[in-house]
Amino acid sequence: MACDQTEKLTTAYLGEDMPAADRVAFERHMLTCGDCTSEVASTAVLDRSLRTMRNHFRPAPDFKARVLATGQAPKRVRRDAAARRPSTSFWPFGRWGFAWAALAAAVVAVAIILPITAYNHEQGRRLVAEISDIHAATLASTNPVDVVSSNRHVVKPWFEGRLPFAFNVPELANTGFSLDGARVVYLRQQPGAELMLHYGLHRCSILIFQDGPAFSRALSQVGDGPFHLQMLRRNGLIFFAIGDLDQQPLRSLGQVFASAQ
Repeated sequence: MACDQTEKLTTAYLGEDMPAADRVAFERHMLTCGDCTSEVASTAVLDRSLRTMRNHFRPAPDFKARVLATGQAPKRVRRDAAARRPSTSFWPFGRWGFAWAALAAAVVAVAIILPITAYNHEQGRRLVAEISDIHAATLASTNPVDVVSSNRHVVKPWFEGRLPFAFNVPELANTGFSLDGARVVYLRQQPGAELMLHYGLHRCSILIFQDGPAFSRALSQVGDGPFHLQMLRRNGLIFFAIGDLDQQPLRSLGQVFASAQ
């Protein structure tokens, strides 16, 4: 696959205009191409930011009419008063320029003071749903991992060249967890690692990604979805421990991985 067409391929991939076979080929290509992976990640972050702005910059239905009404000249005005009125010709659209400028300024002001609590809650809910989907798909797969090994010294080097970041796999002895294997996954167009483990009869995952705009700092806490979920941050990485076991073992698992970095 030619990297000189990365921009075109990225647009098609994120816009879901790419045929299924080409999407699979492009995702395999990104596993070994840091430039393409970085381009997809940065474009996805920009696209999400623009869509967020578009959804928030919405004044009340009658707001535009009220602003435009303030820009209309009185029906009766003396000629000498009109002559003394300052000219607005320096605006690209004359009097309408003032109206649109006022509208734009008001929209920005409204956007700045909008409460972000509801937005953060919705983003957190979506994040939990996406992580739950990844874990559920792994559990349902007949081939849940790409590298099958309980040896951390096998799993860690397997990711070299497949991810744009490195991480340490801790020693799990005396933690109650055992490593089953690992694979590369994508969350919000970000490549990351999913390590599959078991805890007694329970199976769980820990997902590791580079921390950044895709995982807003406002999402410092996330709730539960179909599974219990714990999130930790450490040294530029973000860890999601998810499974059907209790919260405390999951948090301990996340802390073990975070402390190993």
